[in-house]
Amino acid sequence: MKQNANNKDAMKQENRRNVLSIVSQQPISRADIAKKTLLSQATITGIVDELLSEGILLEIGKDNSQPSIGRKPIILGINPTWGYIVGIAIEREFICIGILTIDGKVIGKTAQIGYAPTAETTLDVVANEANRLMGANGVNPKMVIGVGAIAPGPLDITNGRTLEIAGLNKSWHYLNLRDELEKRLTYKTFVQHNSVALMLSESRIRENIPHDNMALYFLSSGLGFSLMINRQIYAGTKNQGCEIGHSSVDINGRLCDCGNRGCLELYASITAIMKDVSYTRKDIVSWEHLVDLAYENDRFCIETVRYMSQYLTQSILDINNILNLDAIIITGMGMYRGDMLLGFIKDEFQRKTVYDKNSNLIIKGSETKKDFELAAAGAVVINQLFNGTLYTDIYESRTMTIG
Repeated sequence: MKQNANNKDAMKQENRRNVLSIVSQQPISRADIAKKTLLSQATITGIVDELLSEGILLEIGKDNSQPSIGRKPIILGINPTWGYIVGIAIEREFICIGILTIDGKVIGKTAQIGYAPTAETTLDVVANEANRLMGANGVNPKMVIGVGAIAPGPLDITNGRTLEIAGLNKSWHYLNLRDELEKRLTYKTFVQHNSVALMLSESRIRENIPHDNMALYFLSSGLGFSLMINRQIYAGTKNQGCEIGHSSVDINGRLCDCGNRGCLELYASITAIMKDVSYTRKDIVSWEHLVDLAYENDRFCIETVRYMSQYLTQSILDINNILNLDAIIITGMGMYRGDMLLGFIKDEFQRKTVYDKNSNLIIKGSETKKDFELAAAGAVVINQLFNGTLYTDIYESRTMTIG
């Protein structure tokens, strides 16, 4: 009897999680949830009533889109302020911290934080800033449901550890980032590769767009990459993600910190491009400055953007030749005024693809134009809330507290 009760409870929790996942994708009626889940109307009504009473769902209006006789269906949505998320984005040059609602909106953020001499002292500053942000934005610390921390790879996601991240000092190597943050902030913490987190963020925005197989390029100080195959993010056998930035485009080329030669990020990352530019044009102070000058018809800057596009296109061609994808998404600092870069990539791709020259591959910039790193950090926790076990953990914890 006890086994049957356990199975029944597990099934109930799975049904609740499925309902939350569906509603998190888009506002929807009870009847449409029943159609998607194949559960009975009575079962859906019971689950929805519970979730409404717990405050995570809201009735947000009536469905006026379809003609109907009698009462119009009531549309359900996620209550964005049911809980809050601390997002921490670790980049090679700086760290960003934000507070997000559970629908992924950034309601407060810090300026970019520089690095202290060691990882431990830096994380002390990060924790203090996170606590300050909660106060400044009127967030009750008890309403924070988790921390999403993202960083460049390589990472050991399973154990929440960094590995030897190029560009960060050795105190960050083999650091148990998850434990260190939980010790300072006391919230359940989820660590993820920044490119995988960006893919999670993109897939949330694009839930109703039929991109089942896509790749994401993250153009920043380095060059990140992630893959989604059959709507599942591919993270490799050891859950360490993909490191296309360290695929070689010239076996006799520049020596990389990873030990390889000719790594893609030595030719197509913001850091690499600006290093090359500095030898010729001392007046250009940033990537944004370079792009602005390109739009003012500065030939050197236009050709620099084209140079970057050629390396990126070659990588896209190689990946697509292997996987034949639906879409390529490009995000990061490199997409500042990104239409010129995208135009060069699309033209080059069409000239060189082995597939039909009218290939249906979509190459486009991210939907997230602002605070993309923090949106990605938040998406890590949101994914755990609506597709993992976080909601059940929180629900059981609150029930025990009340009991």
